[in-house]
Amino acid sequence: MQKLEVMQYLNILGLKEEQPSYTFLAKIVRAHVFCFPFENIGKVINFDQNTFQVDALPTLAEFIEQFNQYQFGGTCYVLNSMLNQLLNELGFTSYNIHLGKDHLAIIVTLNGEHIFVDCGVAAPIFTPVRIEKNHMYEFTYNQETIHIRHLSKQNYEFARFIKRKLTEDCWTFSTNPTDPSYIKDMVRRSHQPTATYMSELRCQLWKKSCNMRIRNNQLRIYYPDGTTEKRVFKTSNEIEECVHNEFGFSKLPVKRAISILEASGIHIFQQEDAAKNSIEEKV
Repeated sequence: MQKLEVMQYLNILGLKEEQPSYTFLAKIVRAHVFCFPFENIGKVINFDQNTFQVDALPTLAEFIEQFNQYQFGGTCYVLNSMLNQLLNELGFTSYNIHLGKDHLAIIVTLNGEHIFVDCGVAAPIFTPVRIEKNHMYEFTYNQETIHIRHLSKQNYEFARFIKRKLTEDCWTFSTNPTDPSYIKDMVRRSHQPTATYMSELRCQLWKKSCNMRIRNNQLRIYYPDGTTEKRVFKTSNEIEECVHNEFGFSKLPVKRAISILEASGIHIFQQEDAAKNSIEEKV
């Protein structure tokens, strides 16, 4: 009998179980991208409450429980490790890989083919990438472009461009599995006080009509026609209202995360202008 958490996970995604196939994998990836927010609100709150060990990730049951209760999604570590567990439970052969030093993704092997999956990079990748079929893949939305290209043998490069300018998200990776101990080290590093997602507020959601991104007290809404809407929030109430009403995550405890950040010396309403203006270069 199918495990309860797998049934619950599929229900959140709005899917029914099928036999492992590329078609089913594509359905899962697309649903996952549009369902779960890329956010560090849960990360900040769970760390403050010592919910998990600093090098540990939630189980499927814990992830589903937190989504149902708080609508937590996560950053790459949570989103891609949970998706990897789901895929294995559904009969796929998959494992986590690391890109560069600090990013986690997934390789699915299907009929002898290595397929790249990443639902935790906040990028316009809405489908599994058949990296062995072509030398390079390009994904573009608004003024953001992702290149995934073959370097040599099992080695590849992931590069993100904003307005044709290469960002810091330029990583190499291979199709070999990442050792679980290395992943633990990655997760541990991600909880350091100076780590990116412990020192700012982030919430991002792909919708069918747009891409919504909050970084600290700024909102950017990117539309497929290339236009961008920009807003600056002055209070935590305004940010929470936006996440609850416009993002559609009415349970996300945004103000609580902001209070925790403020208590640790991270004042999201007092950022330098240069840091504020960098949102379009650090996504």
